[in-house]
Amino acid sequence: MPMSRWRPRNGDSYVDACLHLADCHRSIELDFAAYNRREAANALLEVRILRAVLVDFEAGLRAALEEVGATRGGTRPAKD
Repeated sequence: MPMSRWRPRNGDSYVDACLHLADCHRSIELDFAAYNRREAANALLEVRILRAVLVDFEAGLRAALEEVGATRGGTRPAKD
C-alpha cells in the first residue's frame, strides 16, 4: 500500500509520511515523521511493529472466521 502523503518542504531533508486506512464507516490516519536519523529509525521500528500486529490480527481473525464457518459461506450474524 503506497503512502498516501509524502512531502519534503522547501528543500529540507526530512520525511513527513502519512498512512490513511479506511473502510465504509471509519478511518484512521497514522503519521510517521523523521527529521533526523534517530526519528527515522523510530519511524521504521513503528512500521515493523504495526506490520507484526496486523499479521497477528489477521491470523486471529482468520481462526475466528474458520471457527464459525464464515470462510465456507456461513451466514452473516445480525447487527445489534
